Amino acid sequence: MIKNDVTNFGLEYQAFILNDIHPLLPFARIYIANLPNFALIPSGVCIGSDPGSPPPFCGPNDPALGQPGLQQLLGVVSTAIDANVINVFASNGIPVVDLECNPESYDPKNFYVDGFHPDDQGYSTFALLYTLMIKNFGGPPPAGNCQFSSSTMHGGLGALHKVKLHHIRY
Repeated sequence: MIKNDVTNFGLEYQAFILNDIHPLLPFARIYIANLPNFALIPSGVCIGSDPGSPPPFCGPNDPALGQPGLQQLLGVVSTAIDANVINVFASNGIPVVDLECNPESYDPKNFYVDGFHPDDQGYSTFALLYTLMIKNFGGPPPAGNCQFSSSTMHGGLGALHKVKLHHIRY
């Protein structure tokens, strides 16, 4: 099921960028970001905790996730999307802001109380990352494997990682 969902998402995302956005703005430079490992963001670590408690969203009586299968699923989905959809764009010349391997993507102070969405500080942090990429006309390609991603999470989706995108002129 995950493989099919990631494959479908990849095809739709590629079509959205190449068939919808690029034809409307053919000379615009496109920048995208990959995802943090959802198993390691506050909601992935503390699902079910009291959202009213201060970061890191877990109070003394809130067990850590307590559902390792769910935490693994969150990690597999987000890292599979990064490895097999988003990071593929970097190999085709589209700059990718690497949120997966950025430690600030996991800092609870950058999240709204739901533990999933960035708060003002988080959006400011991510905006700075985009600003640096734009000012430098790109940046290093996403690492693809770091302390926040597991190599076991980055495999197994067949030939999707070999998809080549049509070249986009800037």
